[in-house]
Amino acid sequence: MTGRRDGTRTNEDPPSPRLRADARRNVEKLRDAAREIFLREGLETPLEDIARRAGVSIGTLYNRFGSRAELIDQAVADVAAQRLVALAGLVDQADGPWARFAAFVWGTCEMQAADRAFNDVVARRYADAPRLRAICDDNLVVGDDLMRAAQASGVLRHDLTRDDLYRLFRSIAALIRDGEPDEGWRRHLEYFLDGLRTGGPAAR
Repeated sequence: MTGRRDGTRTNEDPPSPRLRADARRNVEKLRDAAREIFLREGLETPLEDIARRAGVSIGTLYNRFGSRAELIDQAVADVAAQRLVALAGLVDQADGPWARFAAFVWGTCEMQAADRAFNDVVARRYADAPRLRAICDDNLVVGDDLMRAAQASGVLRHDLTRDDLYRLFRSIAALIRDGEPDEGWRRHLEYFLDGLRTGGPAAR
C-alpha cells in the first residue's frame, strides 16, 4: 500500500526519516543557545542573536523550530518547571496557612525579579507556548489551593480569587520589565499582602 490521494499515511507508508546527526547537533546547539540567552535577556530576544550564538543561520532555526513559541517551549519550559518545584519545597516549610500563602507569592515574585525569562513566563507573554502555559496553569492551581486554605483559616480576605493572583503577578512582571528597582516592586507587594491579611499587617 502507498499513501492515499488525500495525503494521509497508510500502515505501509515509509516512516519519516530521522534527523541526520548534523541536524540533531544543530537542534541541540539552538536549544542550548536559546536557553542561555532567554534566561539572561528575556523571551523577546531577537532570534537572530540565538542563531548567531548557535553558529547556524536564521533559516535553520525556523526550519528546526518553526516559531519563537516552539523554541521557547523547548528551551525554557523545563527550567521554569524545576524552579517552581523548588518553590513548592520552600512553601511546604512555612508554618501555617498565611505563611505558606505569603511564601508562595513572595517566592514567585522573587523568581520573576531574578530571571527575565521566568518573568515573561509568569506574565504569559507567549501564551501560545503550550508547555509553558500548562506550567503557569499548574502554578496558579497551587496558589489557588494555598489561597483557599488561608481563607478557610480566616487569615485571608474571602473575596480574593485566582484571577486576582494572576493580575498581581502580571503587575509585578510589568514593574520588573520596566526596570523598577527591587525596593519598588517589593513595596508594591507588601502593600498588596497587607491589604489581604485579616487582623494586621502581613509580616513576612
